[in-house]
Amino acid sequence: MAQTQINLDDEALEQAKERLGTHSKVDTVNTALRLAAEVGPRPRRRYVPTRELKAALAELPNVGFDEFDELRAEADTASDDGLEAEEAHLGALLANTTDPAWHTR
Repeated sequence: MAQTQINLDDEALEQAKERLGTHSKVDTVNTALRLAAEVGPRPRRRYVPTRELKAALAELPNVGFDEFDELRAEADTASDDGLEAEEAHLGALLANTTDPAWHTR
C-alpha cells in the first residue's frame, strides 16, 4: 500500500466515518475508495445551451397549479424499477461496509 499525503475536508471525513462505520482516516478513505470503485462512474450531465432550454420550455403546455399537482401525483405513483434497483444495490453496498473485508487494519 502506498503512503500519500493529501488534504482532506474534515467535515466530509467525519460524515463519511459515521455513514461507513469506520474509525480511522485511513479506514474511511480506503472504504470510500472501494465503494466508489464498485459503484462506478456517475452519469454525466449534458450541458444544454440557454436558447435550447428556452425553446424547449416554450413548447411545453401552459399548465396551471391544479394540473401541476395532478401531474406531480401521477409521477409520484409511477414506478421506476431502474431507480428502485439502483437504490437497492447501493443500499446493499453500504450494508457491506460493516464487513471487515472492506476495512484496512
